[in-house]
This record gives sequence, structure tokens and C-alpha cells, in this order.
Amino acid sequence: MIEKKPTKSLCKLSSLLAYIIIAGAIFCMFVLYIFQTAQTNENIKEAGYSLLDNLISDTRISLQKGERSTFQNVLDKTSLREDVTNVSLYTTNKLMTYKANEVTVGLPFSKVDNNFQNPNIAIYTKTNGSYIREDWSFSEQKMSDHDDKSKNCSQCHYTLKENLIFDGNRKAHIMRDDKSSFYYNIPIERYCINCHTHWKIGKSAGYLEIDMNNEHIVSQAEDRLKYFMIILSIVIISFLVIGYFIKLLNKKLQLTQKSLIDQANHDSMTGLYNRRSFYHISQKILNLSQRKFEEIHVIMLDIDNFKSINDTYGHDMGDKVIVSLSNTLIKNMRKSDIIARWGGEEFLILLSNTNEKSTLNKAEKIRTSIASMKVDEIQFTVSVGVSSFDYTEDATIDDAIKKADNALYEAKNSGKNKVCLHI
Repeated sequence: MIEKKPTKSLCKLSSLLAYIIIAGAIFCMFVLYIFQTAQTNENIKEAGYSLLDNLISDTRISLQKGERSTFQNVLDKTSLREDVTNVSLYTTNKLMTYKANEVTVGLPFSKVDNNFQNPNIAIYTKTNGSYIREDWSFSEQKMSDHDDKSKNCSQCHYTLKENLIFDGNRKAHIMRDDKSSFYYNIPIERYCINCHTHWKIGKSAGYLEIDMNNEHIVSQAEDRLKYFMIILSIVIISFLVIGYFIKLLNKKLQLTQKSLIDQANHDSMTGLYNRRSFYHISQKILNLSQRKFEEIHVIMLDIDNFKSINDTYGHDMGDKVIVSLSNTLIKNMRKSDIIARWGGEEFLILLSNTNEKSTLNKAEKIRTSIASMKVDEIQFTVSVGVSSFDYTEDATIDDAIKKADNALYEAKNSGKNKVCLHI
């Protein structure tokens, strides 16, 4: 018997491999997305801190010397760098006093008794952050809708964020989708207290802020991610297509295999079992019936004077007779009965779970049905031999077949068109 297992196993293995690769590709897409997001944030952070480090370096000298115009120029130039959108300075109480490309927010420092004085602190405290200089163009443009000059502007625009956590290098950052902000907590150093006598070394001298547009870095990251996603999508689609064609090929192989099985196990003309498959199936039935103590019977039949039909009407007509007889057998037998074309015009039927009387009745019904039928106006008859499988005497199904053959021989010799039982 031809087995299907190797083809099915190969198909299952191929499908499993395809599913594993597809699942792996999808997992890689997910991991890649997570990694790319983390890497993008890291790139933004590195770029922002690099800009902040340059700003710290460029403003150090002007901060040490208290040169306001030089400091303002540094902020203005820094704002011209790629992706930089804003540069600012905040005082220790987090009030913005410098902003790139804007008039200075606070009043100029004054020097009294060789010491610099900051007039903004007193004004800011006294007005609760609502003080706005008349010559500050930014306030005139942005706050024109506020008729009430007592509005606390520091709550909206002019104070440093309160939720910043600075690291050991006195730096902090805030990441957003469209832009990021980076901050530096300026330490009070020894040179600072020469002018700011009320300051203490190590405390905060104010805060630098630099805002950066993320669009360029994010766009590059998205392009890379898109490129890898396209590659992985192509891999997934490729294996889906391959899996589809493997499925089609397997289906075709299964159909071919089924055809081969049918050819190997069935008679090509009648579609009945052949000898080879009959022996294979009968052995299984014998084993099962023996365990259940069920009776087994065999019917063997042969077309009478078949050679005369072939000689008179031709082999094509002989084939029609054989096919018609086969169809009659199929109609008159149970689904559990095994019908085989034993050779030429000879047929064999194996009946399980039946008794002798029922078998003889079935054989007689077959004989009368065939005797009454016509094939292109041709009538013919069959001789039938019946036997049983004796579990105490018969070793194989061949023993029962031999007894049925002897009964058939007796039916032929005693006049044909009759049923004989082997006793």
C-alpha cells in the first residue's frame, strides 16, 4: 500500500518552517521598532547635549566677565545652528533674563561700590513676576491682548520648568515628539562672588536652556526604520507566497498520490479493489473479526461463457459487461463488504459479521439481478461459489478463497447460473 505520511510530513515541516520564519520576521519588526525608538531618543539626547556642551563652552568667558552683549551674541549665534529653535538664560529664581534674538528681559545690572547689583530680583519679587519692560519688544508683540499689566507672566512663559531633575553633571533634558529642551545648572564659582557677594560657591548661578527640533533626527530614524520594515515585509510576503505555492504543490502531490494509490489498489476498469489491496484489507478484517468472534464469508463469482461474448461481440462489449456487473455488485453489497476484481471475468467478495444463510441469500440475489439485466441487449449469467472462514482450520484468507473457488467450480460443472456452497 502506498503511504501518504512522507508527503504530509514534508508539507507540515515546510509550513512549520515558513510560519517560524514569518513569526521571526514579525518579532524582528517589533524588536526593531522598540530598538529604533530607543536609539532615536538616544541620538536626540546626544545631539542635544553636544549643543549644550558647546553653549556652555562658548558662554563661559562672557559669564565670567559679566559681558552682557557678548553673552547675548553667543546666544544669537547658537540659535542659528541647525535644528536649534531657542536659547535662553534663567536666573536662580528661574526668571528668564536672556533669550536669543530678543531684547533682554531684565533691567541691566548696575555697579555700586564696585559691586554689581541686579535690579531684577527686587522688581520680580515686588511685582510677583508681573513686571514687563516697556522697551521689551517680545512683550509688546506677544502680550498685546493683555490689557491688565498686572498679569503674572512668569506663570505662562517666562519661568523655568519646575519638574527638572539635574544629573551629576548639572544637566537635564525634556524629550517631546517635535522638539527637546536641554538645560545646564550653572554652578557658582569663585570668580562669581567677586561681583555677586551674596552668592555662595557651589550653588546655582542660573540656568542655560537650548531647545532643539527633533524633526531631522526623527526623519532619518524613520527612513532607516522604513527601509528595514520594507525588507522584513518583503521577507514575510515572500514566505507567504512560498507557503502558498508549497500548499498548492502539496495539494497537487496529494492528488497525484491519491491517483497513484487508486491505481495501485484498484482495478483500472471497474474501480474495484485488486488482489493486492484485497489481501491487505482482508487481513485487517480477519484480525478484527477474530477478536469479536464474528463470522467471515467469501463469495466468488465468474461470468458464464464470457469467451463467447468476447468472440461474438468484441472485447469492447466484453469490457462493458464487466463494468455493468461491477456496478451491480456495488449496488447489492454493504459498504463494509470488500469487492475485488480477482482476474478477467472473475470477482471476489468478502463479507464480515454475517452468517451462512444471509450470505447465500446475498449470493442468490446477485445471481438473479445479473441474470435479469441486459447490456446493449446482451444477457449473461454468473456462477457463484460461497465459503466461510473457519478459525479452527483455516490459516489465511487463501484457505477460504480456495474453498469458494471449489464451490464455483462445482456451480460451473453442474450447469452454471447457480450458487453452490462449499461444505
